[in-house]
Amino acid sequence: MNRKEKIKTYALILLSVILVITFSLHFQKINEEKRQYEAYLNEFYAHLDSTVYSVQYLLSNREEMDITGNLMNIEHNLETTNLLLRMGDRTVDSNITSHPRFFVGRIMPNPLNDDGRLTNEQRSELEKVQKGIEYMKEGLYSEQTGQENKDLSVKEFNEIIKEGAKIGE
Repeated sequence: MNRKEKIKTYALILLSVILVITFSLHFQKINEEKRQYEAYLNEFYAHLDSTVYSVQYLLSNREEMDITGNLMNIEHNLETTNLLLRMGDRTVDSNITSHPRFFVGRIMPNPLNDDGRLTNEQRSELEKVQKGIEYMKEGLYSEQTGQENKDLSVKEFNEIIKEGAKIGE
């Protein structure tokens, strides 16, 4: 083997090693991004679940209770869910969009709640929120896993959240 052939052989070996390492790192990056998105979907779905449970409890309870505390808890859950959307945009995928009109500033305590009951306006607003969140949960749900669908694309996720927000407004 002459000198040129040795150089070619070493160059091919070096390029092959670089290619294998680059491919491996790229594959790891893709897997990590997928894992982060799946964890994000899980957390978002859990927040939707918690919020809809709180809304259902408040709407179904006919007894006198601390309406103001429950309403503040629901508003906090909605704001936290919107914060998750905003954080998802910054940390998971820049294409995740938030919907502050649906999630922020909707549920307000009212001085008329002194009797421990919801006003008609509050009940109506809570029912709209419930419909929107239930739509989102159903859209994110997977029959196969019994929880959120980890195979949803970001585009599909956004469409589900957008449509749920529209239903609930």
